[in-house]
Amino acid sequence: MRMLFTGGGTLGSVIPLVVLYEELRAEGKMISSDALWIGGKKGPERDAVERAGIQFRSIITGKIRRYAHWRNGIDLVLIVVGFFQAMWHVLRFRPSVIVNAGSYIGFPVVMAGWMLRVRCVIIQLDVDPVRTNLLTAPFADSVCVAFPESVRFFPAKKTLVTGIPVRPTAYSLISVRPDEKHLPLVYIIGGSTGSQALNTLVAQTVASLSHVARIIHITGKQKGGENSALKLRYPNYEPYEFVGDETLLYTARADIVVSRAGAGMIAELSALKKPSILIPLPSSPQVHNAAYVQERGGALVLSEETCTPELFVHTITRLLSDSAQRSKLSEHIARLFPADSAKRIAKLITH
Repeated sequence: MRMLFTGGGTLGSVIPLVVLYEELRAEGKMISSDALWIGGKKGPERDAVERAGIQFRSIITGKIRRYAHWRNGIDLVLIVVGFFQAMWHVLRFRPSVIVNAGSYIGFPVVMAGWMLRVRCVIIQLDVDPVRTNLLTAPFADSVCVAFPESVRFFPAKKTLVTGIPVRPTAYSLISVRPDEKHLPLVYIIGGSTGSQALNTLVAQTVASLSHVARIIHITGKQKGGENSALKLRYPNYEPYEFVGDETLLYTARADIVVSRAGAGMIAELSALKKPSILIPLPSSPQVHNAAYVQERGGALVLSEETCTPELFVHTITRLLSDSAQRSKLSEHIARLFPADSAKRIAKLITH
């Protein structure tokens, strides 16, 4: 099979598709030369895609908004340009299937594929559907949703609950014991591109937290700033701008993970059965992702708008001291997704 993947902007929509690609290769359904990825010019996806051995091409496109904005006219022109660029790539590559994880990059690609009669599979990662998936669902052959609550947004006959593909390494790390140094390990990560708000919160609380835990903090590229300077004052605090695939190992070794609430991250926390504190990005799909997990007892949730430094420290220290609650969170988050999500989607694509 010749597969055309599309997505980008953040690694949250990229990693599940890379995992799917690796599953298809492992099953002998495709080889690396039969895969192409269409992404954006400025997103972080190029590095992750090329490391996986997938050919990468970029297109120009615009954002689809639900509200009035001065850029709407410009973005409409960019979407049209992106459509013709996508059409060119689809004609040259001649894929058997197009797989889109919901990025705005995928809109012109899916529409180009539909006009050229190429089969399309959409993957909806968040509880709330992204606008690109809602717009392209009528033109897709199948829709895979991560959360059962998302089914109602799409045509029932073509929609399947599959969970989210997770890197197989995650399941092999379940047996990794937490860090056995003299202090428990708290792993704090602000998403694939980092979070300045979370970085500031950590900077305000590291003096208190470093007395009760070893802190590993992923700040995001070029967002280290003040946090990097704090490393010299607090030896138990270790800030890094980016750690790549090592994030799974840090997650596995942590006693607690503090994270944003991207669907991909939640899936990895579920695979690793990790007690977690989620701080969703305000006014984003992450808010409902976090609420879904919290309602099922899978994580504690703090609001960025109302989380004070005192509340942040209190929540972490209380959870560190309560092994029964950590065990309960671990048990509940592990139930959220099936372990064979990649195989389920691969089967749908190849049959």
